[in-house]
Amino acid sequence: MVVNGVYNIVDTIFVGRLGTSAIGALSVAFPFLMLISAFGIAIGVGSASYISRSLGAGKKEEAESTAATGIAMILGLGIILITLGQIWLEPVMRLFGATDTILPHAMTYARTLLFGAPIIMLKMT
Repeated sequence: MVVNGVYNIVDTIFVGRLGTSAIGALSVAFPFLMLISAFGIAIGVGSASYISRSLGAGKKEEAESTAATGIAMILGLGIILITLGQIWLEPVMRLFGATDTILPHAMTYARTLLFGAPIIMLKMT
């Protein structure tokens, strides 16, 4: 979580050089990044809990299977997010507060996040 915080600070510094619309777009897309991270954390925490219990019971193969299932879930969810994001991205950005000025920048940034969603979620898992 600290790394994510530092990433957002550095991201804001670099994007801030592009102007106020770019900072606004970053702010609008930030909840989207948090949502993607939350999916990764949820699957990671659930998987880790089950893996710990499996290892404690001496069921190494079950733990390995759970880890593989968690990774597969992340990749599948990532593909679903990319697909649905392409369809619903503009309404979601407007829901998060994008104005007509900020929307093009927010869409560009959010699309980049979308294509990186499986990697972001895997990192959190």
